Amino acid sequence: MIFPKIILLILCTFAAIFGANTIYWQTTHEGSSSGNCRLESNKINITIHPYYLDVEEEAVIVADGSVWWGDSKTLEIYGEFELTPGTAVRSMLLWNGNKLLKAKLRDKKAADSLYEATVDRSKPIIFARDPSIIEQIGENRYRFRIYPVEINASRRLRILYSVPMQAFSIGPSFAINTAFSAGSVSYPENVSLGISKGETPINRYILNCGNVKRELQYDATYLIPSLNLRMTASSYWGSYITNDPNTFYITPDSTSFNRAYSYTLNTGNAAGTYSAVFATTPDSVRSVISQMADNPYAIEARVTVGTKSYIMDVPFKGCIGAFIKSTQAWDNAIHWTIYNTDGFIAYQYSQLVMPDTVSSHCAMLPLFWGSKYTLDQGNKGLGALYGFVDSRMSLLALEADTLPSSAVQEFEESGVPKLLPSEIILAASQLPTPPSNDVMFEIQIATENILSDNLNVNNIIVLPSGLIHLQLKDKSITAADISLYDLRGRLIKSWRINDIRNGNARLMVPTNIKGRFVIRIKAGKEILMSKAVFR
Repeated sequence: MIFPKIILLILCTFAAIFGANTIYWQTTHEGSSSGNCRLESNKINITIHPYYLDVEEEAVIVADGSVWWGDSKTLEIYGEFELTPGTAVRSMLLWNGNKLLKAKLRDKKAADSLYEATVDRSKPIIFARDPSIIEQIGENRYRFRIYPVEINASRRLRILYSVPMQAFSIGPSFAINTAFSAGSVSYPENVSLGISKGETPINRYILNCGNVKRELQYDATYLIPSLNLRMTASSYWGSYITNDPNTFYITPDSTSFNRAYSYTLNTGNAAGTYSAVFATTPDSVRSVISQMADNPYAIEARVTVGTKSYIMDVPFKGCIGAFIKSTQAWDNAIHWTIYNTDGFIAYQYSQLVMPDTVSSHCAMLPLFWGSKYTLDQGNKGLGALYGFVDSRMSLLALEADTLPSSAVQEFEESGVPKLLPSEIILAASQLPTPPSNDVMFEIQIATENILSDNLNVNNIIVLPSGLIHLQLKDKSITAADISLYDLRGRLIKSWRINDIRNGNARLMVPTNIKGRFVIRIKAGKEILMSKAVFR
């Protein structure tokens, strides 16, 4: 157990000294060897949505070289990568010969314990083991491990991550760091980059990737030189390629902006208006600035919701980008102000931007609030609420997570299925408490909701002792099946009650349950759904 930890420490040191992204192999049993991995192939598919991208990235990684001390058949692939701020890692597939495993999202400590117990570095013989894990180790930074792999053999995995639009000097853009392209010493000449159109109403996007700059064609595949995805550094002896990722950008054509997306919810702590606002400096503002070229100035953009204002500094040819949740609706106006060298207002302009309110375009907004809050605060793990890797939650694939054989062919070329509620493994009582005034977003459970007048509940009372007291309108009901779900649809507890008297029933709930839950009552063919709050 000592040697692997020493090797891991050495690899982490290499990562810190020689580059941000690293992919190595190391022995896990009978010895302590390590070596470089070769990236045999790298394939990326991007689906463009209104204000975010879904990126599927696949890597086939080979454990190159020879093992000078240790078991060459039980090697572990170890790698680190860094994604752009706000990016959320959401799902993972791992190939095991002719089988396909889909990772589940688990509490970070539990996932790491399960991974180590499965690898079991004290035993050289492989039984039913095939884990892979992705965990967050720093702001925007992740570690992945795959076990086992033989020397000079390969493992294949594919991950899904979502990237929000942000404001840059080139305009509102998606900034992408790849997970695997820059991590190995040896890599393919080209990376396959596929582009698909999601629900976005924008038709024209520009790709800026190294020396490649062109308008993108949907349903097309581009072969991007691998060197474009790896940063070039300089030294006393000249330029060289590093293991740091080179950020590339996908930018909407300037004629496509300005844009905003807005969606209103009316449920619990999630009630409010969610907006994403992106805008470039208006022509009228630029015209005034060009006349002030000889004088210092500052540009400011202000978005006001109710009595609260969000103020952003803007470079001359820059833009703004803001995600806002509020109890009141945004007034659809962006107020631009130019200040002179003395700090006084030289020019003001109000710009109206009519938001897109199509709910399917806005479905990802809460995910990016959750991701941003996790990154900014560092003390609230929200991956359990939104389904992504964060400081508290990790993706873990075990042999028990093998998908049906039909999935192997279905996902052979592309695709990473998003996590199902049942694949986010965390007890409801341990769910993180989201800030009530920021990113709380209730997700309705996916089950039938047949309301019945006869089964209607007069009252649901949560008693201080933890009991639930149900009062049914139909006094003739004597038996019912009752279930308690969290807001992701995960079953917390179920009861079969056979002694309902005069429409009254009492249920003992699990201890330490807090927050909002859904109660499902079924009597015969009649079903009722209702919400309860445990404080």
